[in-house]
Amino acid sequence: MNSEQIDRAILANASKINLGCEDAIRHLLADADEKAAMAVFAEMKSPTTVLLVSIFLGGLGIDRFILGQQILGVLKLVTCGGCGIWTITDWFTAGDRTRSYNTKKMLSAKFSKTDAAASSAAPVPPVEKPADPEKAVSASL
Repeated sequence: MNSEQIDRAILANASKINLGCEDAIRHLLADADEKAAMAVFAEMKSPTTVLLVSIFLGGLGIDRFILGQQILGVLKLVTCGGCGIWTITDWFTAGDRTRSYNTKKMLSAKFSKTDAAASSAAPVPPVEKPADPEKAVSASL
């Protein structure tokens, strides 16, 4: 991706990532294939959505499940949101947790121009069709 595309992508998703890691993300995107980078941005969770889920379904741990924290989600479910205390605490931390999740996901993404070129250049072997499908079925039995 070129510098202008990187700037547009970061600006469009600024609310979804920790801007403290902006330099690392810029460096990662500089070597990235544009389609692969946009796919990672498209999969990011919205902090507003996670906050709303936390407010309405936080006592059930759904907000933790969304962010891939299954063990904490189960604990929150079993304890009814830590008797409500954990749920209320999560209302104030939902945005930061979501941005951290998205940033970690972006920084751990494995994509580069060379990987994309190598995967698209791999030949696909042709599939041979039997001349008579009934003979192929009877031969396999």
